[in-house]
Amino acid sequence: MEKRSVDSRVRGVSTGTTILAATFDGGVVIGSDSRASIGGEYVSSKTINKVVQVHDQIFCCMAGSLADAQAVTKAAKFHLSFHSVQMETPPLVIAAASVLQELCYNNKEELQAGFITAGWDRKKGPQVGAGRAGDHRRLRQHLHLRLRRRQIQTQHEQRGMPAVCH
Repeated sequence: MEKRSVDSRVRGVSTGTTILAATFDGGVVIGSDSRASIGGEYVSSKTINKVVQVHDQIFCCMAGSLADAQAVTKAAKFHLSFHSVQMETPPLVIAAASVLQELCYNNKEELQAGFITAGWDRKKGPQVGAGRAGDHRRLRQHLHLRLRRRQIQTQHEQRGMPAVCH
């Protein structure tokens, strides 16, 4: 039987998720580990996909509670799809980052999830974690206004009234 020597000074990281994203000349590279743990100690699965496509050329890496992260990405996909139809163009990476950030912030008391958003858009090309705080605030206001206009338009259509929203 082979005897193994274990150096007590060398220890691996036993908890946490590893997610990363980087831009390069031709695009974006994103990746993650594939472990899911319960309570940080017990690895319940080694085959979890933590990279999720939220729109055609926009992806996010998930960390935290898998159930929370999956719920947020599902909602983000809906928001971005709706945004794309409204704007008649694919969303910007900053829009995806803002949607994910807003969903997390608005539900911060209930959620334990975090994201890195990465992708390519027509305005700025390849990006990771795009945007500054001011950009997010302005974009959120714009998205809210567009969504509110669509809600009003839908209400008018349901009541048989002409829908005149610009």
